[in-house]
Amino acid sequence: MPTHQPIFSIVLPVYNEARNIPTLLQRLTDTMNDLEPRYELIFVDDGSVDGSVDILMQYRADEPRIVVLKFSRNFGHHLALSAGLDHAKGEFVVMMDADLQDQPEEIPRLYEALKQGYDVVYGRRRHKKFSWWRRTTASSFRWLMKHWVGFPVPGGVFRIARRKVVDAVCSCRERHRMLVGLMSWVGFRQSAIEVEHGHRLAGESKYDFRRQWRLALDTLTAFSVRPLRLAWWTGLLFSISGLLSAVGVWAGWLFLNRHTPWWIALMCVGFFLGGVQLMAVGIVGEYLGRLFEEVQGRPLYILDDVERIDVYGDESMSSEEEKQ
Repeated sequence: MPTHQPIFSIVLPVYNEARNIPTLLQRLTDTMNDLEPRYELIFVDDGSVDGSVDILMQYRADEPRIVVLKFSRNFGHHLALSAGLDHAKGEFVVMMDADLQDQPEEIPRLYEALKQGYDVVYGRRRHKKFSWWRRTTASSFRWLMKHWVGFPVPGGVFRIARRKVVDAVCSCRERHRMLVGLMSWVGFRQSAIEVEHGHRLAGESKYDFRRQWRLALDTLTAFSVRPLRLAWWTGLLFSISGLLSAVGVWAGWLFLNRHTPWWIALMCVGFFLGGVQLMAVGIVGEYLGRLFEEVQGRPLYILDDVERIDVYGDESMSSEEEKQ
């Protein structure tokens, strides 16, 4: 890697964090100067209206390692993170929030864990400072991701990743995204360490219930087509129920001379036909799911490493030149 390139890139989305920026910058620069002075701090302003950009530009005048990306409007937390990854040049990329709940002093610990042979190390918060409601919804979300999507999605943005992981994530360009979910989807060797969850210095959380629900919905639909397949299984259940009920009604009439009210027979037919319709919707949903996966444009596969010996060497090249 050229010496003029940064070793570390710290990506921080910013949305109305003007009161936190001075303390954040002081703690970040102290930590990174001790760890590795070749770094860049990439702040992505997500449409702040409290003067966050002005404060960042003031600091940037004296510190060339600060990079400021300013969105034209509010595009969202995970798109801000994506923009930061697109512009990161470091061999090691750290993602963290700018509210000081992700503490800069934990970055060296993440890096030390990464050097144990991992490609991604994320922080698992201990002594969480969230409300009980936020902790409950976060736990429910992680459980749902593990059992519905098929792979665990660690909570929290705070993590460090190698360049090859960042490049793989940046190759996925769908609009509705959960970045930490994409980082799990691309694979590689990942691990976690416990980190201290800091208090928010100023301001308030930007993730209200509406935004949490939107993020959960985006994640469910981005990483799984099971909601579409649910129609098939629901229709199958209704059809079987209607068919078994009809068999029971017919058997009662045939062997027990039991006369069933007309509306029960009608319900059996309705259950069966409704189930068939839902199954048809499920089949259409299966094709839509495959079309959805194609439109996402994710890479077919991601290589961790290639071990290959050039057996033919220059001789192969010379034979090609002779053909030309």
